Amino acid sequence: MRLLLLISSCLLVLCSADFCGTNKVPYGFEAHKDGGVALLCTRPECHEKKFAVSDCPERAEEKQCLRNTSWVGGLQKRADGKLELMCCDYDLLPKYGHLIYENVIVRPGEFFEGEEKKDQNDEVIAFDLITNIHKGRDIKGEFYSLRIHRFDCGKIPDKVPLWYKQKQWPFWPREDSDKQL
Repeated sequence: MRLLLLISSCLLVLCSADFCGTNKVPYGFEAHKDGGVALLCTRPECHEKKFAVSDCPERAEEKQCLRNTSWVGGLQKRADGKLELMCCDYDLLPKYGHLIYENVIVRPGEFFEGEEKKDQNDEVIAFDLITNIHKGRDIKGEFYSLRIHRFDCGKIPDKVPLWYKQKQWPFWPREDSDKQL
């Protein structure tokens, strides 16, 4: 029995996972010295508009999030050391976001934390989010390469644009289409 408990606890240490879910975004990443990784998630104030929701799969199973409409919604570091990502899709990311860093290197014992930009009223007008994580190795050892986008909240309209509603399937015009959903 003790052997089973010891093996179980070792497997939990060797395999770690973090998930943001469909209504949060990854703003930070930690690479622990013991090999564990952690994804830091938040829900920025400006991301609360009702149509600003991402579509995430059930589990992390991709090697990289390479689409221009996706960000890292979760990650899992398997017992064999391989990193699997949950790539969440958000159709409006290319419209309201832009690439700011292509290759932020994080090594064991280090972390990355994105910024929030605020206006004079202390309201969030932009925030950084992690859109890809790639695990690599060089002469210094293991590292993680992060791709970071800045999302411009000020560009998001307060009501759902007609072009966005019509893009969603199925689309049925409503009498109150002028009103915010």
